[in-house]
Amino acid sequence: EFDRRYYELPQGVLVTDVIQGSSADRAGIRTGDVIVSVAGRSASDWEQLADVLCALASGEAVQLECYRSQTREQFCVTVTISDEE
Repeated sequence: EFDRRYYELPQGVLVTDVIQGSSADRAGIRTGDVIVSVAGRSASDWEQLADVLCALASGEAVQLECYRSQTREQFCVTVTISDEE
């Protein structure tokens, strides 16, 4: 867990690693991004993000919102279910 106040980040899930070639990588997600919603559902912590992801089907394209350098960004990510991602 990191101190959001120190880094002045919103509630969300900090991306600490992006696997090269993964759907997140192909969508443009970067290490340091803070995911705040997926498919219009809030992801203020890891548990909420996991709940949202578990409800999605492989191959489904969803909107992902995150903060990057204090700017809100939107990405279209295709859900991939595998042991690697």
